[in-house]
Amino acid sequence: MDIVELIERAREAAGSQLASAEKIGRTHS
Repeated sequence: MDIVELIERAREAAGSQLASAEKIGRTHS
């Protein structure tokens, strides 16, 4: 597997987690 592909997948996973965390934070605040 390519390193760039691994980085892109990790970046997508982190981005989705951040987005869901922001949604949860906004609803609670």
